[in-house]
Amino acid sequence: MNFIRAALSVYRPTRELPAISFLFRTFMAQRIQLTQTSPLAKREVSAEVNISNNITTELPFSGKVLLVFAHTDIDCKLQELQALTNLLDLKIQFQNDTFSKKGAYLLTEMVSRETALKLSRRSISIRHIIEVWYIADSYEDLIADINSHLNPELRSYLSGNKYSYAIRVSAFAKKLPQDYSLSIINKLEVLQCGGKVNLTEPELLIQVIEDYGNNPKLAPAKPYRIYIGCLISEGQRKLLAHYSLEKRYFIGNTSLDPEICFLMGNLAKVKRGDVVFDPFVGTGSALVSCAHLGAYVMGSDIDRKILHGWSKCTRSGQVKRFPDECLRKNLEKYGLEGYYLDLLAADAGKSVWRDEFKCDAILTDPPYGIREGAKKLRKKEKEAPSIDTDEVKKYSKDFYKFHQYSLADLYLDLFRFSAQHLVPGGRLVFCFPCMIGDEANLQALLSCAPPSLRYITQCSQIFGGNAIRFIVCMEKVLSDNELGQEPAGKLVSKIDKVSLEKAEKMNTFRTKYFSPNTTINST
Repeated sequence: MNFIRAALSVYRPTRELPAISFLFRTFMAQRIQLTQTSPLAKREVSAEVNISNNITTELPFSGKVLLVFAHTDIDCKLQELQALTNLLDLKIQFQNDTFSKKGAYLLTEMVSRETALKLSRRSISIRHIIEVWYIADSYEDLIADINSHLNPELRSYLSGNKYSYAIRVSAFAKKLPQDYSLSIINKLEVLQCGGKVNLTEPELLIQVIEDYGNNPKLAPAKPYRIYIGCLISEGQRKLLAHYSLEKRYFIGNTSLDPEICFLMGNLAKVKRGDVVFDPFVGTGSALVSCAHLGAYVMGSDIDRKILHGWSKCTRSGQVKRFPDECLRKNLEKYGLEGYYLDLLAADAGKSVWRDEFKCDAILTDPPYGIREGAKKLRKKEKEAPSIDTDEVKKYSKDFYKFHQYSLADLYLDLFRFSAQHLVPGGRLVFCFPCMIGDEANLQALLSCAPPSLRYITQCSQIFGGNAIRFIVCMEKVLSDNELGQEPAGKLVSKIDKVSLEKAEKMNTFRTKYFSPNTTINST
């Protein structure tokens, strides 16, 4: 916290707590200028992308591209794809009739391979990107199409001996026996590939993909659809192993899975040079992913023990924490320390920031009261001392106490903070829990959002067996001046009472989660 501590010059009272009296944006810009000169800040943002050597001017581009998604429990494929398309300004046409939420394939049309490469450098949901040559309902039709309609340029390229190649057969929702895959490969001799076979590191990887639908229990004997083409690139799934919590130096009870963190960063359209803030930072998992994307990260938390790494160790087999465990050490381990701004011990419900503080994105996973309780400060009856006295150091301890922070109040304060401190166009991405069957609580909460925050999208994940974690994305669409009324952060207090009463129902989440009588609504 040296940066914030050095920047503090004068305290001033705001509401019930002392607040920072300086133009934080100026100091932050100075910090960014220093970090940009560091070799760490010059590293490449994206991990190495595996690209087949078939990306040459000799191989004609078909224009049809199949996105093969990883099978996960997070329903965020299209949402991430739409956010990245907007962020990277990609021209992609989606054929949504080939996709379902539980499916693994989406057929698209792109103007060039470069579009696919840009997408693969950011997407965490995509496993492979395949350039499609032919689509058929059966292998008989596929072979007939290849024999009669194969592009002459493609035929000339395949029949050459300039490359090594391999043919792989894969499917979703069905396991293919090895002898079956070999029989399909033998049928594709019609391609007349002239290169040398290399099964480990082929320069040209020809992919045959069979679509059996989404349910393994209902998979038909023969595929509904067959795709054949070549691999263009792979997504960023390898980052999940690189940033795995098992390898993380500093973790806690509620450290967020890296896949969710990268999805949140993509939904927020985080890019190089952005400033990202987390008001419930904890161990800072979301900020690690944002730093990988090239953003400068900072956060706050009311629990100073977790910020300093003084909290109880939660790693299996480790008795106590190492003395240097903290978020900064995590970033240093990954070569990302140049993107670290600072952390602040503060109550998210009583903002200490001046209006001049602005950030490009806010990503957060607030405490739900399951593994970690949500807390805020409440003033004691004892009269507070003068700010200028020596008792300032004991201010919080003697005159404030921790109090339970209801989920409704927590999220309303988050809306207020985001509306006040996001730049126009900046995005708020947060996690919201509810029991299965109580999804209406989210809609009640969103109805309480100020007019300057526009709902963009949401995705979901089942956790705990009977609960849902929603990942919600909102965007700051107007500045305070453009609203022509009170500052955006104050508009939350003017929501109608009916919406507030509905939002209060979310405060029962913890009670229901631990209730033995809770039943799951399967509809």
